[in-house]
Amino acid sequence: MEYLYLDRKFRLVKKFDMGDGYVILAYERVKPVDIQEVNFYREALDEENKQYPSLYEDVFEAFVANKQL
Repeated sequence: MEYLYLDRKFRLVKKFDMGDGYVILAYERVKPVDIQEVNFYREALDEENKQYPSLYEDVFEAFVANKQL
């Protein structure tokens, strides 16, 4: 996730302290998706993609085509 943090694609909007040691963070996207981000997720989800390509690679390809990235 460091890639997304360093490129400042999201802005922290709110923190929700659940009172049990968990904190939920809500982010807002501030930059559009680019091909580098798609490739970041492809690499991060490589193992899942090998098992279920119709749920991952096919979705990535359709997204890239739709967004013309």
